[in-house]
Amino acid sequence: MSRPLRSLTVALALLYLGAHLASLPRSLEDIDTINFALGVESFDVTAHRPHPPGYPVFIAMGKLSTMVAHALAPAADRTSRAAMGLAIWGVAAGSVFVWILIALWRSAGWTPRAAWFAAALALVSPLFWFTSARPLTDAVALVAATAVQAVVWRYGLTASSRIAWVPIAGAACAAGLLVGMRTQTLWLTSPLLAWATIRVWRQYGVGRAAILVGAAAVGCLAWAVPLVVETGGLTRYLAALAAQGGEDFAGVEMLATEASARAVGAAVESTFIRPWRVEWLGSLVSTLAIVGALRLIWRDRRTAALLLAAFGPYLAFHLAFQETETVRYALPIVIPAAGLAVYAIFAMPGRVAVWGASLVTLASIITAHPSLVAYGRDVPPTFLAFADAGRAAREAAVTPLVVGHDGMRRVEDWFRVEWPELPPLDPGQPPWLRIVEHFRAGASAPVWFLTDRRRTDIVLFDRRARHVIREYVQEPEIRRLVGQARQDEVRWWEIAAPRWMLGRGWALSPEVAGTTFATGRDPQIVPAEAYLRRADAASRVLVGGWYLAGTAAGAVVVTIDGREVARWAVTPEAPSFVQWIDLPAGALVGEGAYATLHVRVEGIGDREAPQIALQQFDAAAVDDVMVAFGEGWHQPESDEETGRSWRWAGPEATLIVQHGDGPVRLTLEGESSQRYFERPSNMVVSVEGREAARVETGRDFVETIALPAVAFTAAPARVVVALDQAFRPVDRDEGPDYRQLGLRFFGVDAGREDGGPAGPRSLSGDRHD
Repeated sequence: MSRPLRSLTVALALLYLGAHLASLPRSLEDIDTINFALGVESFDVTAHRPHPPGYPVFIAMGKLSTMVAHALAPAADRTSRAAMGLAIWGVAAGSVFVWILIALWRSAGWTPRAAWFAAALALVSPLFWFTSARPLTDAVALVAATAVQAVVWRYGLTASSRIAWVPIAGAACAAGLLVGMRTQTLWLTSPLLAWATIRVWRQYGVGRAAILVGAAAVGCLAWAVPLVVETGGLTRYLAALAAQGGEDFAGVEMLATEASARAVGAAVESTFIRPWRVEWLGSLVSTLAIVGALRLIWRDRRTAALLLAAFGPYLAFHLAFQETETVRYALPIVIPAAGLAVYAIFAMPGRVAVWGASLVTLASIITAHPSLVAYGRDVPPTFLAFADAGRAAREAAVTPLVVGHDGMRRVEDWFRVEWPELPPLDPGQPPWLRIVEHFRAGASAPVWFLTDRRRTDIVLFDRRARHVIREYVQEPEIRRLVGQARQDEVRWWEIAAPRWMLGRGWALSPEVAGTTFATGRDPQIVPAEAYLRRADAASRVLVGGWYLAGTAAGAVVVTIDGREVARWAVTPEAPSFVQWIDLPAGALVGEGAYATLHVRVEGIGDREAPQIALQQFDAAAVDDVMVAFGEGWHQPESDEETGRSWRWAGPEATLIVQHGDGPVRLTLEGESSQRYFERPSNMVVSVEGREAARVETGRDFVETIALPAVAFTAAPARVVVALDQAFRPVDRDEGPDYRQLGLRFFGVDAGREDGGPAGPRSLSGDRHD
């Protein structure tokens, strides 16, 4: 390497080191980082400290670096110290990565300039630049595995030189040791080692080939034996490993189990485009890499085969068996993508190639660095939420019950050391049922429910009793390179003892409906459960739903504490139903804090009970405002990635309003009609035939409409939302959907015009109250 290139290499390494030392993480983040930190504090694979297979080499490194971090920054809190202690290894490895990559590409036959740019582009790629600062194994293990590849290629696979089996034996031992740092490195190191071992066998005989195999075995045994002993024996370790494997196959979306066209497309995008953070850069590098691969196959098929052996097995494993939504798993693919892209650029004349490679590399670091800076100043939403809630709980006059979604269980485990009052989460129990049990037992302390913002089970509690204390959202700069497989939006709810709450068997949102179906709790199988707070006064209950499947009419039966209070028929001809149940004074008097309401579906005569989805529920005093979706509204839908819920309204959709003989404030939140039509739709809102408002829906809107008491000539009143445009998706080649769709509504709210009691937000409950 020439002196200018050496100087550039040193400068690039120093630039990398300075940028990353300035952006060391302030906190742990997803479940893997917590598992590693817990393992550093107290190693136990069976308790996922860390998760199987155990990562014993990385944990040993982490114990050393965390002690150093504590000595250098004794004032740092436990979380920051753990994060810095683990992250420093990736930063240290990244500072020498450019030299290792240059050695790899020189062994592959790249010119010194091309090798330098291939190394530089991989180093400053947004995914590596970002991931190497995280308290994870990905970057440090990749750097070490690449070093093994470079040694094996240089001393065992270069066609023009004699095989040097001693360095290869050292690389084989290191490869075995690396499996104890990150098991996926096996897919990067073993193919080239196998190729080199075959060449050693042919040149030196079986004895020296066996030495290479033995060296790899020694590297593996160096961590495997202590790991098994520490775990309590081989049987116990294998049981923990099998359990982890079962969880991965059951709970992770992978192409091996779900190979739809959509899943393949998403996997390809996450593997080749998203590592470069922005689409144009990812597309440019990927296109150049394809051109470079074709050029290499044309000019040097042996080197192309070696590159395929080095990275092809990992690529196949990644696409088939890993959760590609987690972008960091594609980190090893950045190396061949960068190298082949530069190989394509260097097909051009000298200066043009240098300028082209320089521009791509510069664009990459400019794209990458904002994410690193944002990461260094960020504390993930889950950690911020629990830290804030912990401080507030210690200062609260009444200690609240704190419940988190199941994906936050590991964060709870981390904070329980400092916050021992934090109750453990039962993995087999939905978190909302823990809240239901709390209030049913008569507890008066409020509940702090820390939720993934994309989840919608908060709708199972009376909106009048809940409000958002604070929201936490991860910066978009970070989210692009992390993916949405982790919880990056958290909402901190406070729930006081509600007038009503729901147990199992409901379908108020698509998520809740999916849970009901998956657990076999449809109301025609097991009665749906609701709980009404005891009260002396008269009250009113709303039950609404949809006839999903069946051959004949059925009956919906409602009981309270075992007493039947309502029964009505449902038919396939009128699939949507709304039923109001007036309960006289004293109907909710009884033992315990809450009365138990059951809703079951029966067949009529000897007919089988139809399948019914219970999609609406509310309970309030008889003079409170309540609202229900009537004819013309379609079933609730939601976006799994954002958790946002909506209902489509047809050309004419009816809201049924219990108004309590007073003026009502109606709020409608909807989407711009020009997403579906060339001109804005006109929306006319009328009450019992009298026009109350006329709105042009040319943009997203939140419209509040005053409905005077004189407009109500009946109880309940019918408020009609009429639209002058509608379409059928089937007519637009958007699938076999024959519904008439007029406008998509994200929220419907009704309350007293004078600011009195309000009815529930009748969609997902996913907004501030």
